[in-house]
Amino acid sequence: MKRLLMPLFTILLVAFSACEDIQDNTPAMQGTLDDVFFKANDARASETLDGDFLIQGITQDETLTLKVPSPQQGTYTLGEGSANYASFEDIEGNLFTTDPNGSGKVEITRWDTTEKVVDGTFNFTAIIPGVD
Repeated sequence: MKRLLMPLFTILLVAFSACEDIQDNTPAMQGTLDDVFFKANDARASETLDGDFLIQGITQDETLTLKVPSPQQGTYTLGEGSANYASFEDIEGNLFTTDPNGSGKVEITRWDTTEKVVDGTFNFTAIIPGVD
């Protein structure tokens, strides 16, 4: 069983400002994965064809995905009985998920489509269905 605790995620997709005022807003998603620091090399937020929203943190070997129904501020429950989910694919291709028997929550504190920024926190416990 994987216990994922992500104390803070910030996805910043704005890359440049005017001439001398250049800012490095590297996409970031970080936290603790089974007591080991996790930091994504790439972070993305996108709308699915169904109108849901995916927030992803990607490293060379791992992918962490959060699905929520809207880009609105609020708290979204993950796990049994919820259409929202979190998943984590590890280096060996194992897919840990909150759907259907995991648990957790995603709290969006800011979703700014103009500045392309998502702020918030999340934590969840995910399992490999049929194994854990």
